[in-house]
Parts: sequence; C-alpha cells; structure tokens
Amino acid sequence: DFEQMRDTLLAVSGELDTSMYGRPTLLTDPGNLRRTLYAFVERQNTPAMVQTFDFANADTSTPRRPNTTVPQQALFAMNSEFVLHRAKDLASRVHNLEPIDAIKQMSAIVYGRTLTEDELRDYIDFCAHNTREHFAQVLLMSNELMFLD
Repeated sequence: DFEQMRDTLLAVSGELDTSMYGRPTLLTDPGNLRRTLYAFVERQNTPAMVQTFDFANADTSTPRRPNTTVPQQALFAMNSEFVLHRAKDLASRVHNLEPIDAIKQMSAIVYGRTLTEDELRDYIDFCAHNTREHFAQVLLMSNELMFLD
C-alpha cells in the first residue's frame, strides 16, 4: 500500500526519519521525511498521489482497502517529484564510488542481495548510457523492491 511504499522509498534513499511522536506534517510537504504513519492528511482535500494508491477514506471506517494496480501508479513512479528526489538521494549515497561498485552498492541497498552476472551486465550497459539517478529510479520502480515473493 501507499504507506509502505513511501516509507520504503525513504528508507532505501537513506532519508527516513524514524523519530516517534510529535506533531504531524502534511503528507505533501517535500520536507516531510517521517514515516507516513505520522503524516497529516486533510479529510476534505485528499492529495491525488494517495488516491492513486487506494488510500483509506478518512471520512468513513475502512476495514479493508481495495487492492488495485493501475497505470497511474507506474506513472507516479516515473514522474513524481517525490520519487525523483528519492532517486537523486539514493544515487548520492554512492557518488564517490566507481561505476561498477556504485551499481553493486545501490542494488544491494534496494534489493538486499548481490546481483546475478546477467543483471550486473545489463545494469552496466544501462548505466553506460544513463545517469546514476536514472539507474536509481529504475531500481526504485522495480517490482522486486515493492513485492515479496
């Protein structure tokens, strides 16, 4: 769901603020790096980004949310400022490494495992024609990050 996705993206980019308690901050505030649990959402003005991900209706009791996969979710990962900032921050975590080491390190951070030879070869080829930020965005958009098998 949206909360887990947002918290995961903040965690792998190295930005997640895990402090507890305190006043909530608007969910749409770019400076809000706290866990989504602590975000403030106006009941009458639900942000479009959370509507895309089946966010619970704040006006009613929602014992179970629908679970949908729609194109807007992929477009969010491709175009939203939130994801683009997380990709930039993930890439900055490895800015001082050689290209192959950066690929391995970013992949280990996101996937929690070492790459296969085929994956490494494909990623090296991708990075030869794209920036580290683009590679970080590809990793952040991957199903492997968002879904457990």
